[in-house]
Amino acid sequence: MSLRILLVDGSTPMRCLLRRFLEATGAATPLEAASAEEALALFKPEGFDVIILDLNLAEGDGMEVIRTVRQSDAQVAIIVLTTCADDAIRQQASEAGATEYLTKPFSVATRQKLLKYCHLVPA
Repeated sequence: MSLRILLVDGSTPMRCLLRRFLEATGAATPLEAASAEEALALFKPEGFDVIILDLNLAEGDGMEVIRTVRQSDAQVAIIVLTTCADDAIRQQASEAGATEYLTKPFSVATRQKLLKYCHLVPA
């Protein structure tokens, strides 16, 4: 069974890159959102297995997405994928309920972690 993935990033080229990367490795086509508002409109408790989320959204706050999702779904894996490598922001994301915090640009290790959470490589 393919995982249900929600991909949230304000950059259309980044969403396209991530979608193609996931599809090329066997994932089902993810649903996509460009803003916090779109993400929360698509979100339904137990509707997704994985949310890949950029914190730096042009419209809305990625941290608020984490908090709102966690209020109604404790099981979904929330993978923060962002350019911000600041330890304080990483800690805030963790406290808000992020499962993992990965930084852009992607390294091989980052790609492997992302694939692990999407169950596309052995854990």
